Amino acid sequence: MRRHTSRLRPGFVAVTSIILSLIVLTIPDSFAASKRIAVLYFDDHSQFDSPTGCGCIPGFIGAIFSGKGKLWDLKAGFTELLNRKLKTTGVYEPIPQDEILDAMTTLRFSRKALKKDAEKRRLLAEELRADTLVVGDVRKFGQERARANASRSLQEGNRRGGRSTSFVSSVQVLGYLYTARIKVDMRFYGVSGKEVATPHLSASRRHQLGGAQFAALQVTVTEEGTELNFGQSPRAEKKFRPIVRPGRLSSIAFGSPEYDKTLLGIVTDDVLLQGVKKLRKHIGPDFILPSEAAEMAQKAKRPQNASMPLSGPITGTIIHVDAENRENAYINVGSAVGVKVQQQLTVYTKGEPLTDPDTGDVLDYIPIKVGKIEVVEVRNDRVSRVNIIEGFGEIKRGDKVRQSKTSMLQADSQ
Repeated sequence: MRRHTSRLRPGFVAVTSIILSLIVLTIPDSFAASKRIAVLYFDDHSQFDSPTGCGCIPGFIGAIFSGKGKLWDLKAGFTELLNRKLKTTGVYEPIPQDEILDAMTTLRFSRKALKKDAEKRRLLAEELRADTLVVGDVRKFGQERARANASRSLQEGNRRGGRSTSFVSSVQVLGYLYTARIKVDMRFYGVSGKEVATPHLSASRRHQLGGAQFAALQVTVTEEGTELNFGQSPRAEKKFRPIVRPGRLSSIAFGSPEYDKTLLGIVTDDVLLQGVKKLRKHIGPDFILPSEAAEMAQKAKRPQNASMPLSGPITGTIIHVDAENRENAYINVGSAVGVKVQQQLTVYTKGEPLTDPDTGDVLDYIPIKVGKIEVVEVRNDRVSRVNIIEGFGEIKRGDKVRQSKTSMLQADSQ
């Protein structure tokens, strides 16, 4: 009987060895690095009342103008969400709240006593076998909405073949700006009960809804894209993400999957992610968060010779203009976003301000086209030298530049 022997390819053996080595080295380290974290409690000093109120007016006067009562329990909610965030790391083991309450009952400790007495915190950490005790305080939590509008009449004329035509049209520009802000203070205590760190965390995000209406033509621009409406016929409201409408927020449970899609939910996640990073910095160990791993994987997928950004037009700012040489102007974008020599960008300056009629705050400006530039040299990843081919003398430092859709299509076809 002939015996068949098979040989493994050297490349296969090498790859397999590397994978097995990583498994052997990584798994024990992960278990050894695991830390038990006890999130004791969160206080709430945000004056938040409900998604339909602002929480910005204290006392009984604020209660009159606020929502229908406190629908979200921030104390319990932030505790639960932080524990959930800790669990996703695979390194931190959040201690269940029932176990924490049982330990406090056994030791006959109250929250007030734990705040003042390091020895009691040490005994509690020993009872829980906890590496770190965490307490938090929600200092600011809420979402604000501002509205601005401006209107004027435009008159345009044209003369061709001895005939003149003109028209007058009314223009109305509307703007909505939702801003969610959250500030949280945390305190970390070690196994000795002594304070290790007191990070102050804050995050905010904006969701803009803007548009312009020219007579019967309405243009709406949001983070979801551009929509054109003709005429005055009613149409169903498009649901944009993130969720910002107070009426809808009031029907969403705090910390639910749908809450994660709201603007407040996104900012909540931002703040708690900061908290986990602070734990990693002050408590250890050093590890890669899932969000960081996803970002690294996304960068690895991008071709090394990619000359264009993955999506969206190139945008930037004029940072220098030579009044005597139109070819000696600079913008703050370069190879990092795929800028190329001979690429043309449109330049815009600030036009009429969009002002909130209630507060007088300037929310934004209507962009006005003032010229066009062409890239003549990509200096580095964040700076390019450009030639002003239109608008020399009008373009100034601080003006915005943007790649036109036509330029993007031409680049894609090359």
